[in-house]
Amino acid sequence: MNNLETTNPSNQQIFPDPNRIIKSKTDPKGVIEFANDYFVEISGYSRAELMGQAHNIIRHPEMPKVIFKLLWDHIQKGESMYAFVKNLTKKGQFYWVIAKVGPKTDANGNIISYVSNRRGIPVETALKVEEYYKILLEIETSNPVTVSEKYFNGLLEELNLDYDTFIQNLLGSDWKSVKNSLDVNKNPNTTPINNKTNKPIPNDIQTPLDPSKTIMSKTDLKGIIQYSNDYFVEVSGYTKEELMGQPHNIIRHPEMPKLVFKIMWDRLKRGEGLYALVKNLTKTGAYYWVIARIDPKYDENGKVDSYFSYRKASPSSAVKRIEPYYKILLSIEKEQKPEIAEQYFKGLLEDKNMTYDEFILNILGTDEKTLNNYFSEVNTINVQSEVSSIHKRNSKPIPNNREIILDPSKIIMSKTNAKGIIEYANDYFMEISGYEQHDLMGEPHNVVRHPDMPKTIFKFLWDTIQKGENIHAIVKNMSNDGKYYWVLTNFEFKYNENNEIVSYYSRRKAAPKDAVIEIEKLYNTLKSIEQKQNMQVALNYFLGLLEEKKITYHQFIMRILGVTENELNQYFEVQTATSISINEKKGFMNRLLSK
Repeated sequence: MNNLETTNPSNQQIFPDPNRIIKSKTDPKGVIEFANDYFVEISGYSRAELMGQAHNIIRHPEMPKVIFKLLWDHIQKGESMYAFVKNLTKKGQFYWVIAKVGPKTDANGNIISYVSNRRGIPVETALKVEEYYKILLEIETSNPVTVSEKYFNGLLEELNLDYDTFIQNLLGSDWKSVKNSLDVNKNPNTTPINNKTNKPIPNDIQTPLDPSKTIMSKTDLKGIIQYSNDYFVEVSGYTKEELMGQPHNIIRHPEMPKLVFKIMWDRLKRGEGLYALVKNLTKTGAYYWVIARIDPKYDENGKVDSYFSYRKASPSSAVKRIEPYYKILLSIEKEQKPEIAEQYFKGLLEDKNMTYDEFILNILGTDEKTLNNYFSEVNTINVQSEVSSIHKRNSKPIPNNREIILDPSKIIMSKTNAKGIIEYANDYFMEISGYEQHDLMGEPHNVVRHPDMPKTIFKFLWDTIQKGENIHAIVKNMSNDGKYYWVLTNFEFKYNENNEIVSYYSRRKAAPKDAVIEIEKLYNTLKSIEQKQNMQVALNYFLGLLEEKKITYHQFIMRILGVTENELNQYFEVQTATSISINEKKGFMNRLLSK
């Protein structure tokens, strides 16, 4: 028998799909004679590498020897046994399973092989088991295995439990489903289907999610799936072919209130994105909780043409907080009408003096920036590259807290048509935004708009330039990888022979830090009003503010910048002006940017 080189363990954990069974068969000496596809996939070894090897090729060194002694004592007597096992992959990763190992006998009752069925266990169970195993390992470092065996038997006596009940207690409510799925006489991969709905029948098995991965999908305006990334396929249990062309509610769990999806659709149809806590259903009937971020995407005419959904693992604490609300809504929906549930929820938000978004953040126990970071820190680039082949245009990135520092001597320049569609962008625009020319041409200019920017400001700016008035603004923009940068923007326009505006020109340069700090206070106020009321109320507030200060918008910008109009014009002409010496240019820029 050819022994493979021992793998060095790492601290990287992988999570087996609890709906799939890892199966193997060994001879009476524990030498592998069969391994199913999922064993091969999880272990990282090829089937050729596994055949003929001792089964302990996947044993993790942090497993107490006493557990395997107990296992062998049972199965050699012809008894089956359950055990929690920490296994090791070829790459050194670890994963936790519960294993049922049992003997197979010939016609004379002689043991001819051992069969092992294993499946993943919940993270909480693994943590509890690990505490017991650490104690057993410590004992075994300086004592024979018989000493740790005596300790373990003593522990069971103290707990007043036999071994099987000890296993059951650690699994809790998962025990029945585990027992059924590990029965060697049943097909573990059979999916029970509800004949009326043609959907899987839900069970109590939870699918653990890798918090470093993003589940991603794209649908058309009717919610029909057009794209799903690999992690969506892996978690849902469906193949890509089974998902494409299906309504996205193929994964909707029946314990989700309809109201949540009504709120979702109402927001999306208004062109607004949102976060939601959602319980989903796999093909095998297992469940998993996600924080979903759903965003509308726009075509070249500025119309919504699809929806993108990014889903990541939800904290168990948030699930515990949201479930009571969902149970109440479900109860109302079943006993009365969906409209009654909606009225109840609106009353709940009023009572708490919260918007829907504030309610979700409160349930999650976080703030908007932290939540955005959770979606942006991991795999954002991978997610974008996955979808680039099917959606290169208008796929806005997820914002993060990383800032791009602009070169104050350079100008970001662009030109749009009368509808705001980009027709030209200079090299510095490309460099800072992170987009290629072909990605930007034909796109709405709001492709670089940061979600922290109040809609009120853009409505005001748009209303102003459509009147043929030049205007300056301080704007927070977003790059293709989610970074932000603040610019001082100058808008101008061009007329045709009929005196109609046919294009707009925007020149942008680095915004002074003091001005950013000052304007951000106003923008935060406007965003808050927009969220709690609407954009028109925020606009009325802004116009009232200018009226109270008895200044025009232009004077307001000059005051925040702390410069004269002549100095501001010079700042934008600094790159090409010949009437100012190099030293004068540097001095002026330094003075402006130090404000």
